[in-house]
Amino acid sequence: MDQGPLQPRERPNEGSFPMPGRNPKIRLPIRTMFILLLALLAGAVAGTLAWAAKTPVPQAALVGLGVTALAISYFDKIIE
Repeated sequence: MDQGPLQPRERPNEGSFPMPGRNPKIRLPIRTMFILLLALLAGAVAGTLAWAAKTPVPQAALVGLGVTALAISYFDKIIE
């Protein structure tokens, strides 16, 4: 029996009842994206400053990663 091409299944409640005030295409809230952006910027600045101070590149990268991790926690607490 030929049933034709297979059709993809619809996800339950997809598009049926959109939540008010929410865009279904955005995966992360704006607040989370803003916090991550600020933390990445702080880490990049710290890593660049460490490298400019003649710190070896791997150590400067670790400085940048450490500042990024701490900045996520810091910005999460001050931005509410």
